[in-house]
Amino acid sequence: MQVTIYCLLFCSFCFIIPQQVSAAIIINEVMANALDEDTGEFIELYNTGDEPVDVVGFTFTDGDATDIIQPFQKDGKGIIPPKGYGVILDSEYAGQYQIPDTAILLTTKNTTLGDGLTNNDPITLFDKAGKPIDTYSHPFNPGYGISVER
Repeated sequence: MQVTIYCLLFCSFCFIIPQQVSAAIIINEVMANALDEDTGEFIELYNTGDEPVDVVGFTFTDGDATDIIQPFQKDGKGIIPPKGYGVILDSEYAGQYQIPDTAILLTTKNTTLGDGLTNNDPITLFDKAGKPIDTYSHPFNPGYGISVER
């Protein structure tokens, strides 16, 4: 827990207000122009914090459509460990990438991420309360079949 100390300039006392430090999930990598648009798009999330974060129920948008994050496998989990990764895959993902076993596999209820990811659409990630927690925009067009990391 982080403690913030506030001192009043006109008074002779200080008071302490504890603040909960939460883990921060960021969009770390995006494959928008996959060689196979039906199965190859992905969004990689990274937990920069010191606590695990359950991202099931988080949402994201590409400006055209909004998707709800869920586990990739029916009995899977959506908890990204501290300093760990989660990968949001197309629900029709065909196994074309070498994803480390430690990565948490996620998906959406739709067969596309957003309305089909493009290099022109910024992606915004929202927590379960609907609060925006990160936005990602492609800094350049990497070409087809190449993802862009933050």
